[in-house]
Amino acid sequence: MVFLTAQPLINSPSDGWVNHLTGKTLHNESSQTPPRPPRIPPERQTSRCVQTAVLVEKETQTRCDHATQMYSDDCYVQSIHDRVLDVRPYETFEQMRARMDLDGKARLIQRCYRAYRVLRLIKESAQIYRRLREECDRLEQEKLEYLKKRDEADCRALNSPRNLADIDALLHHLETRPPSLPGCLSPRQRGLELLKIRQRTYKEIDEKMRAVREARAKAARERFLAVNCRPKRWTDCKGRRIEMTTLRNQAALELWQLYRWLEAGESKGRLELLVKARSCIDGHECRSADKLRGLLDQEIFLLSKDVNDEKLDFLRKRILGSFLQFARTVHSCRCRRVASRHEFREPLQRNRIFCLSCKKFRAACDFPAATRRRETLRCKACVRLRVNTRVTVDLKPFAYILERVREDEGSRGSLADAMSAQDVRHLVLDIWHGHSVLSECDDPRELRLPRYEASKPWSPWNCVLLTEQETEAHYCMAASGCLAHYAEHLQRKISLAHTTAKIDFRGLVAFEKCQGMKKEKIGGCQSHLLAPLDNNMLCDN
Repeated sequence: MVFLTAQPLINSPSDGWVNHLTGKTLHNESSQTPPRPPRIPPERQTSRCVQTAVLVEKETQTRCDHATQMYSDDCYVQSIHDRVLDVRPYETFEQMRARMDLDGKARLIQRCYRAYRVLRLIKESAQIYRRLREECDRLEQEKLEYLKKRDEADCRALNSPRNLADIDALLHHLETRPPSLPGCLSPRQRGLELLKIRQRTYKEIDEKMRAVREARAKAARERFLAVNCRPKRWTDCKGRRIEMTTLRNQAALELWQLYRWLEAGESKGRLELLVKARSCIDGHECRSADKLRGLLDQEIFLLSKDVNDEKLDFLRKRILGSFLQFARTVHSCRCRRVASRHEFREPLQRNRIFCLSCKKFRAACDFPAATRRRETLRCKACVRLRVNTRVTVDLKPFAYILERVREDEGSRGSLADAMSAQDVRHLVLDIWHGHSVLSECDDPRELRLPRYEASKPWSPWNCVLLTEQETEAHYCMAASGCLAHYAEHLQRKISLAHTTAKIDFRGLVAFEKCQGMKKEKIGGCQSHLLAPLDNNMLCDN
């Protein structure tokens, strides 16, 4: 059970009461604190009285962008746009300019701008210099790589010559740069060692030349059969390419395939191949067929006796030669059993020239190109017979010079296409004396033959012997029209060289005139074709 005791509170005279247990005086809240703010602020209230009060307050207030003048003169409310002026002493423009230091500020701006421009030009120049330096390094690296590859190719050609030019280079190298020998040898012993080295080199060269001659002769013997294996090709009226394999081509292909099998000389299946080849000539009773049949019977008999293949090389060569002779003369045999006979021969050359050395008519392609003579007198075969009587020279550097000239000319077509390495050697050594006209550089690897006048086509009488760097500078001068700045004695020297080249290469002069006349005729024909048609021409047609 709980008992509650209610004791009345004694109000204090100061609008509050006192707790008799704790002794604290508690004041009235409504008398000591301001009223609570309204739950909704006046600007958000939508009651009529509140809106009226706000509107009245706004209308009674003074606007800040208008000045307010009271009844009394000493009461004036300024506007926000009013300017307050005070009295100051007069200042001229020069004084104001001096006070504000406009000249000094302008000089400072100009100085800073000049410094900025100088820094910008320095940065741009540095970028251009770095780019040009990288380009120069790249070109120099390419030049070194090109020279390295060229030296490697020359070394390979000296170690294993493949053509007459490589052999001439090797002989020239032995004559001009003898191999290093011990210094303790006497002059006689040294000469004897050099003689042995040259004798061994000549022997190797002779063996390689003999192998090359045999390969060329073998290819020439086989050419008539290989040419007849090609199918006939032509273009019809609609521009379509048509190819047809005739009966002649099929017969030539059968003989060519059989010849290749006989040439392979494989031991496996050789006997079956010989039997097949013998069956192909059973219907023939001519002399060449009898000879080939006898040789085939000999090899079949020897193979049946297990004879070593090394002892049959000469017999197999005789079989190949007899087979080619049979294929060449099969059309003229009088065998009645053979119904179809096809003649296998090379096509005749229309352009033929009489060789004054061997007294034979040969094709024009068998004669070397001669640019310093009016006509060719000896064929290539007769020219090769003079190898032992001529002086061996290294034409590799001059071939490189001619190759660079052709690369520079490109597809524009120039007389460089009609020249040979021997002609360039005569032009460089005999006309320009083997050195640059400016720097007297005599290294053949550095020399070039650019155009003297860039606007005219290249020719032996429109070139100058310079180094690679001098060539670039010469082209820059020619583009700007500064060739007249060359010294008078240098211009006279170049003019004399050009006159000598015209005399020595008079065949090219006539060739150039013929080419110019052909171009004029072609241009006239084109202009006639491009001319508008006349009404009379249309009526006649």
